[in-house]
Amino acid sequence: MSEYAGNYPLLESLVKAIKLPRYITILGIALILILFLVLMAFLEGSFSNGIDWGFWRLGLQSAIIVYIFVISPFIQKLWVRMLISLESLLPQAETNEILITMSHSNRRWEWAALLLGMIFFLALGQPWKWDLSWFEIYTLVTSIIMFALLGYLIYGGISSTMRLAKLTRNHIHFEIFDTRLLIPVAQWSLSVSFAFVGGISLSVVFQPFENLRQTENIIIYSILLCVTILLFFTSMWSTHGVMASAKKRELNMVRENLDSHRKQLKQQSSDSNHSDRDRLYSAIAVWNIYEKQVREAPTWPFNAGILGRLVLSSLVPAVIYGIKIVLGLGIRL
Repeated sequence: MSEYAGNYPLLESLVKAIKLPRYITILGIALILILFLVLMAFLEGSFSNGIDWGFWRLGLQSAIIVYIFVISPFIQKLWVRMLISLESLLPQAETNEILITMSHSNRRWEWAALLLGMIFFLALGQPWKWDLSWFEIYTLVTSIIMFALLGYLIYGGISSTMRLAKLTRNHIHFEIFDTRLLIPVAQWSLSVSFAFVGGISLSVVFQPFENLRQTENIIIYSILLCVTILLFFTSMWSTHGVMASAKKRELNMVRENLDSHRKQLKQQSSDSNHSDRDRLYSAIAVWNIYEKQVREAPTWPFNAGILGRLVLSSLVPAVIYGIKIVLGLGIRL
């Protein structure tokens, strides 16, 4: 597994290229962003007549940037764990080739996602209309970086989901009574959703009341929340297809055996050989029991608890948003 576990996404590769422990790299990024904000506040005059702590609210973009650097290795770890769990479900002769293909990231598309994130912010925020005070310079720089990383994160989630869907449709051979191997799929999918929900919630907490009412912010939050739910259900749907197909194949096999035994029973109905009829009766009873078990086998890899956690987590930013709108409160630091 090491040969394809080491093919890191772009962000992970950039962090590893620094050749420092990850936590030191992230702390360094956070420190640079904090010092940048303090410098802009000093140039803006926030320290001239006492400290105006309100400028810390401008740290939203920096918080999101650091948050993305923090969560990305966990998502990658769960992705690799998922690939390992699916290894036994793949054709043995093609396993390495398939998983190596699955683990490779498309560098061009990753860079394109970063660029598209920047373009999205520039088109939405229209910074050329700003007055460009020192604080707005800080907001401009950090917003460009944040939206680039958000574009990268969204692309990573969509790309991974599409690769997983292709893998499950074309290569996975699944046994309907062995769902444990698909649990890491659920864990990875839910982790991606949680990552987006956490970022959205963090953003809402930092936003003042006035910003939450702006149309562009409502559009951004709506898009991010829709992407979060879409990613989860897309990966769930592809896995559901594998499980449903396996269940259908098993039911067809059961019905063929039942039909065969019933035909034999009809042919021997006038036969005086009771032992053969008893054997057929027993076989039919066993196949009927097995058919019931197959019908009761799940076709979704996620139970009500997992779906409940997804729904509740998706409601967190909406609840925070609603509370702040109703109370008309922003963070006062």
